[in-house]
Amino acid sequence: KGQTTYTETLESVPKTFPALMRAQKVGKRASKSGMDFEDVKSALERLKSEISELEAAIDENSPEKIKDELGDVLFSCTNVARKAGVDSELALTESTEKFIGRFAKTEELIRLKEIDMKSLGIDELDEYWKQAKAQNKNH
Repeated sequence: KGQTTYTETLESVPKTFPALMRAQKVGKRASKSGMDFEDVKSALERLKSEISELEAAIDENSPEKIKDELGDVLFSCTNVARKAGVDSELALTESTEKFIGRFAKTEELIRLKEIDMKSLGIDELDEYWKQAKAQNKNH
């Protein structure tokens, strides 16, 4: 396709792709140069390292560093997915749908008790969330 360097193959991944899909494709193409994790465990270790860096940025309360480190965490997630043979875009789409379903069930449980959801604290909401999750084990 006309690319002469590995960098050109990375740059040719369309910027119009959804971000997770693009990141996963960039990681896959980079792996062809030999720059890749040995296995999913090593990719997971890098993710843990990136999470530690994100925690440090949060402790510093630096929005720019937080954004940068969060991007690294997300990119690392796509590498874990890729090494595990999982499509990160599909995984996130399915998890989002699962969240919506559990949220709906949580809200339903709260409404059945005639409680305003916004009046509950996070711990109380979490208890309803756990109930919703238990009722929807397959979702």
